[in-house]
Amino acid sequence: MQHNAVFFGIVATISCCTLIPTYQIGKTNKEKLTSPTDQLTLLNALGHPEKMWVVFIITFVIGIIGHVSIYLYE
Repeated sequence: MQHNAVFFGIVATISCCTLIPTYQIGKTNKEKLTSPTDQLTLLNALGHPEKMWVVFIITFVIGIIGHVSIYLYE
């Protein structure tokens, strides 16, 4: 149970430290955003391939970390 908490803590830290700044910088979809918090979501990355690549890579890295940790702790 403790290993799960550590794993999800790492995932949350990686996600927050990379994805939130990615959504906020660069080009934005201001015309599609309906609330101030929409800037922190994937809606702000649509139509911007560089932001979508960051999201894809982070998702891939988290998946690899998950599979490796399952293999190591099994």
